[in-house]
Amino acid sequence: AAFNPMIQDIQTRYKNDRDKQNEELTKLTTEYGYNPTAGCLPMVINLLIMFGLVEVIYKPLTYMLTLPSEFISTMTERTISLAAEAGTTLASNNRMIETYIIQYVKSNFAAFSDLTATYGSELTKIQNLQMNIGSINLYEKPELRLSLALIIPIFSIVTQLISTVVMMKSSGTQ
Repeated sequence: AAFNPMIQDIQTRYKNDRDKQNEELTKLTTEYGYNPTAGCLPMVINLLIMFGLVEVIYKPLTYMLTLPSEFISTMTERTISLAAEAGTTLASNNRMIETYIIQYVKSNFAAFSDLTATYGSELTKIQNLQMNIGSINLYEKPELRLSLALIIPIFSIVTQLISTVVMMKSSGTQ
């Protein structure tokens, strides 16, 4: 906001001469250390962190528990067949398949009992995995109903709005 009058002055003075206008704007950036994209850095950092977290959230068995891909493939096949028996259709390329594996192991461990000889330690890791913050289950799908899981997206929206307002006020824009 402090540089806007200077930028507008340069644009007005050299509106017919693009080369001179670019030269003066470059001089402004070097002389005062002005960088028009500097305010974007916090958002870029947040974006990179969010992209990294999305993959961890969708694949907790791979990234959090570091279970072998062979085991995850076996569990995917078993979970798909259990879901089909229950009347639910799941695909092996479903982004949330590892979450479904966790849910099925925790809710119906007996269905995986034949795998305990080969994958006993891996199944125990899944069974002991705690994904709660207080009484909020992080694997519960937030829906438009009264649920504690709905707090997380609401909190995310509110903090993003607050962050945007603070950034705008500190930069002088309204």
